[in-house]
Amino acid sequence: FVFSANCNSGQEYNFLTGQCDFCEIGYYRDATDRLQPNCQMCNQQFITSGQGATTVTACSIGKIYNSDSF
Repeated sequence: FVFSANCNSGQEYNFLTGQCDFCEIGYYRDATDRLQPNCQMCNQQFITSGQGATTVTACSIGKIYNSDSF
């Protein structure tokens, strides 16, 4: 049985697919912190540069891309 604690940093377990998925943009997960079973959201108005962020330091001030605005 696989769960988030067995996924690499920057990933969380997807129960629907049975696989580890990368954390979405704006989320991070450090696998060495056992209190983080799932990807954690960056603080408000902070975002990651891409998927699979591994630490909170990957969160930086930025704007969230909204595809509905175009």
